[in-house]
Amino acid sequence: MKDYIDDTNYVKVEAEYRVIQNLKFGPKHNVLEQQIDTYKDHTKDDFLWAQEIENYKFDFYGNIIDRSEMTWLDLTRSTPMTYKVIHNDYDNLLARRKGNATHTFASIYSTNTVLDLTTLIERQEIDNSAFDSRGNVADQTIDKYVVEGGVEYLSSREAIKNLDIDA
Repeated sequence: MKDYIDDTNYVKVEAEYRVIQNLKFGPKHNVLEQQIDTYKDHTKDDFLWAQEIENYKFDFYGNIIDRSEMTWLDLTRSTPMTYKVIHNDYDNLLARRKGNATHTFASIYSTNTVLDLTTLIERQEIDNSAFDSRGNVADQTIDKYVVEGGVEYLSSREAIKNLDIDA
C-alpha cells in the first residue's frame, strides 16, 4: 500500500510504503491478527516502524469492538514504541450497519505490561453524537487527554460537524 502527498509542484510524491499481512482469521473471516511494516518508500531501504494488531471482539456486522495495536521501532520487534488499546461502542443500529461507532475509547501506553497512569501517554474519547438518515456521522467530538505528574488533563477538544452529507 502506498500513500502519496503532493509536493510544491503538484506532483504526487510517495510518502510511505506499507507491507500488510493478515495472519489469522476468525470463523466469520474477520482479521484477528495483522502485521504492518512501514517504510519511507517502496524501495524498503528506510524502515519507519512495525505494528502488530489484534482484534479481539466483533459484533454481528463484523465491526471491531476490542482491539490492540503494538508499535515497534524495529523489524525484529524487540524495541517497543507504544501500545494502543481501543474499544468501540455501537449504539445506533443504522450507523452500526455502516461500521460507524457511537463511542470510541483509545488509550496509548508506553508498554503493554502495565496499563495505568504511570505508562499512559495519551487517551482519546471520540463521541459520534448525531448521524444522518444513512448512518453517516453528522456530529463528532474528539477529546484528547495527557498525563502529567500522575494526573490526566484534557489537552484538546475537537468538534466536527458534517454539513449537507444527507443531501
